[in-house]
Amino acid sequence: MAGTGTKVKYVMQTRSPEDLRGGELNEIWRFLGSFGQDNRSRTIKTAKGNMVQSSLLLNSRVIKERVKAKPGSFIRKLLDQEPALSNEKLTEELFLSTLSRLPTAEERDLAVAQIRDYRTQGVEDLIWVLLNKLDFLFNY
Repeated sequence: MAGTGTKVKYVMQTRSPEDLRGGELNEIWRFLGSFGQDNRSRTIKTAKGNMVQSSLLLNSRVIKERVKAKPGSFIRKLLDQEPALSNEKLTEELFLSTLSRLPTAEERDLAVAQIRDYRTQGVEDLIWVLLNKLDFLFNY
């Protein structure tokens, strides 16, 4: 695909930044480059984390935009389900979809309280936290 001028829909289909459409995808390309999805001649892949990766996960616009409950997003679909999902069920769904495991009792209690008090913002905050957990970083 690289250099062909063919634009792709998903980042995983790319081989170079030229394959991407629009500025947001270029930002995603740079984001992924910090995690080893990059020009193979510039970086050596490693399973070790680094400060750049931590900073990007905590502060990147890519992550911040992905955890918002926008129309059509996974989070919005969970929040809009009829009948409405309980706070406990929302917590379970977010843990399963992000970490592929159920929450511990302590995690569940904290998450359910956050969602109960701040429904949409609580769900957005929970998914952001899950993406920044060591479980996610080491398993995905």
